[in-house]
Amino acid sequence: MHGRKWRGEPLPQSPNPMQDHSMDLQGVGAVAAAAVAALAVPAALVTGRWSTRGALAQAEATYKAALETSQNTDKQWRRSVRRDSYSTFLLASTQLHIKTERMMRTRPITATTLTTAFEELSRLRDELEAKLTVVELEGPDAVAEAARNLASAVNRFSASRRKYVSIAQAEQKLRTLIREDTPARIGLSALQSALDTLRGTIYTCHWEGPAPFEIESLDSPLPDEVAEAFGQAQLAFMRLPADTFTMSEERDLLQGTFKLQHNPSEEMRECTLSKSVFIQAARRTLG
Repeated sequence: MHGRKWRGEPLPQSPNPMQDHSMDLQGVGAVAAAAVAALAVPAALVTGRWSTRGALAQAEATYKAALETSQNTDKQWRRSVRRDSYSTFLLASTQLHIKTERMMRTRPITATTLTTAFEELSRLRDELEAKLTVVELEGPDAVAEAARNLASAVNRFSASRRKYVSIAQAEQKLRTLIREDTPARIGLSALQSALDTLRGTIYTCHWEGPAPFEIESLDSPLPDEVAEAFGQAQLAFMRLPADTFTMSEERDLLQGTFKLQHNPSEEMRECTLSKSVFIQAARRTLG
């Protein structure tokens, strides 16, 4: 019996089980590595996002703190500026008030002393007006309004006292000239008599209005007796030498016979009240 000859072809080999398992492990490792890498990407993104959020939150907190500090500094600065403007205005109003009262006690009352006093009061009045402008600029409206009322009250007080002293100085000058032995002595005595008659007529007629030249028109005309006496006093001035009195002194002598259109006690009360209102408004604003 003859068998097949072997022709030299390689015989089929059985698969190697160890080699197959090695390839499977490599594939599993690659897949696992890819999975880990895939999971690491969103994890890194999440971590980066949280880091960014933290940085933004910290930056925002820093900005808010800086802004709050800046706002507090600005508030303190504005409060300081307002406090300075309020205090300097209050000081200016007080100085004008005190200097006016001091002027009332000045003796002797002469043209020279009054000129010096009036110049100082004018300077203080200008300073008060300048300080008032600053208060009006700084505000608020309540404080500015209170400051205007205080300035008006002090100015009225000072103006009425200046007028009173001016009249007193003119009357003193008239009495001094009458005592002197001058050619105008008779005319000066006649003027004094005319002024006394005018003053008595005003009192008898119960006329309480101002002198005619103080306002352009009167609500009611002068009583005939007062108008006649006023005219006689004007004629007495015209009979004197031209340089005897200034125009201001003539007006003061005539005005001194009429009732002064102010109440010193009321003006003092207005100054005190206006000052109190201003201080209260300033305190509320400054806190």
